[in-house]
Amino acid sequence: MNKYSQLKSAHDTEVKELFENIDTLKFTKEMRFFKKQWDSEKDEHKRKKIAAAMANATKTWVSDSEKMD
Repeated sequence: MNKYSQLKSAHDTEVKELFENIDTLKFTKEMRFFKKQWDSEKDEHKRKKIAAAMANATKTWVSDSEKMD
């Protein structure tokens, strides 16, 4: 049980630190928006555009986080 408590504490700390980052919050909101668009869209061509936008947002988020390190 002690190991579980330590893991839970470490997890909670990491999640808190992650979501205190403004860029991560922005990225999460973008992904939620893209998911809603994807779910509502049935046209394959438009879904491909949404997927491309998701990929670009992900690349930007990753490159921004690497600049901070």
